[in-house]
Amino acid sequence: MIDIIIKELGQHLQQDPGTQAFLLIDPLLREPFPIDWEPVASAPSWRLPVRHPGIGDEQQPRLIQLEARNVALLEASVIAACKEQQSGQEEAQEGFCIGGWLLAGNAVEGASLASHLASCMRTSVAKTREAKLFRWPDRRVLEWMWPILGEEQRISLLGPLMDWINIDRRSRLQNFRVPNSLADVQEIRLDPAQLQHAERGVIAQDLLRGWGTFVDQLPSDYLHQVTGAVASVCQTGLQNRQDLTLLGAYVLQVHPRLTSHPKVRAAVAQVRQGFETLSEALERIPDPEGWDAIREDLLQERHLTYIEQGKDVQYG
Repeated sequence: MIDIIIKELGQHLQQDPGTQAFLLIDPLLREPFPIDWEPVASAPSWRLPVRHPGIGDEQQPRLIQLEARNVALLEASVIAACKEQQSGQEEAQEGFCIGGWLLAGNAVEGASLASHLASCMRTSVAKTREAKLFRWPDRRVLEWMWPILGEEQRISLLGPLMDWINIDRRSRLQNFRVPNSLADVQEIRLDPAQLQHAERGVIAQDLLRGWGTFVDQLPSDYLHQVTGAVASVCQTGLQNRQDLTLLGAYVLQVHPRLTSHPKVRAAVAQVRQGFETLSEALERIPDPEGWDAIREDLLQERHLTYIEQGKDVQYG
């Protein structure tokens, strides 16, 4: 699989002689390669000039120019990107440091691109004077936020970039791009709903790490399923991160509308009133027969809804 990714990525990055490629590194928690490693030390690089109390000078993301002859760095970056998401526990401790592979025209200067990406990390919230630090170089953030960005926001984020390529949770290449990405780049702004979605990304990553532990490969629509699960559990009124993650895991395993079931609502009410923990409340539902019955109730409820609407359709 890694050999296939390296080949596909290399072909994409080198298919147009009028473009240049960059590797984006995010060393907030660790460096992916030795600084004195020749393929890194000899390559032109630029730090993203991000000024934030939580990011020291040596922790600033940076761009490394990927020249065609620097095959060793390309291969090492793909291997590192795949490896850092193999263990959920290690990911939680060390994060992701491979931010992706960027493609830009030959006229784009590395320093200018680094400055643009740094400015995007200071993302404004619409109708407020507030600016949030968004770690777009963390590929988890980009993947989580991209589906809810409008076209103008995507253009503002990519700026001079033609392609921003990452590896998803299934170790597949995903290409973030927009038409006319050079046109009228404006400051990227998020509305309150998008900010709320961003803040829920922590729960989403908790769920993805846990889910990946129990399956050989996530389904192709994993992001859609997790987005729905996060939205569902956040509407219950629970505040504790562990509770939200636990309930989200049940949603993924049992049914997308699990939180609407009376037994689950009753369990959540017990927790919110402080009578017991969520783990204790859910343990009172027998496994597997209790959860199987809940799933069947929800499937039947959906089927009956379709019948009431005059649609003889089975819920899949």
